[in-house]
Amino acid sequence: MTAVDGLARGDARESFNFEEIARVAADSLAEIASPRLRHLYQWWSSFAPALPRRGDFDIAQHWSIAANIFLVEVEAPGSFVVRVRGEEANRIVGDSTRNLPIRADGTQDFERDTAAYYQRIVEERRAMRCHGSLEFDDRAFANFESIDCPLIGDGDTVRFIVGAMDTEGRSTR
Repeated sequence: MTAVDGLARGDARESFNFEEIARVAADSLAEIASPRLRHLYQWWSSFAPALPRRGDFDIAQHWSIAANIFLVEVEAPGSFVVRVRGEEANRIVGDSTRNLPIRADGTQDFERDTAAYYQRIVEERRAMRCHGSLEFDDRAFANFESIDCPLIGDGDTVRFIVGAMDTEGRSTR
């Protein structure tokens, strides 16, 4: 596995918990450790070779992982908005902001890196995954994993990214 890009904690918005992130293509179910993420990837890949539409995603079918789910809307090339983020995803990220803009021309490195990552998902029309480490305010730390899957809107254009996040091994330093 090769990292697509990385991120050091100093680049992140102060309220975010990410310490370091590796972003890689999600090429098979076997690469995904979390059962929650495997659930979402298995659903998404069941549409192959096509991509699922936003309307195909029904949270009621994924209730067991609803707290881990997030949904990002593609506003324009290089411009994204977090529309939905479950409670566990909020805890992992360290920020509960919805309607959070993520732009390629943003003022922070983390925002620009995330916009570039999302744009890659849109252009390549493939699922990606992230893994790395988190540090929480209470000095606890954990490893995390996430999966990001493109969804098409009307026509054949990727308009959304549905994803899920999970942690493992939370302990204190």
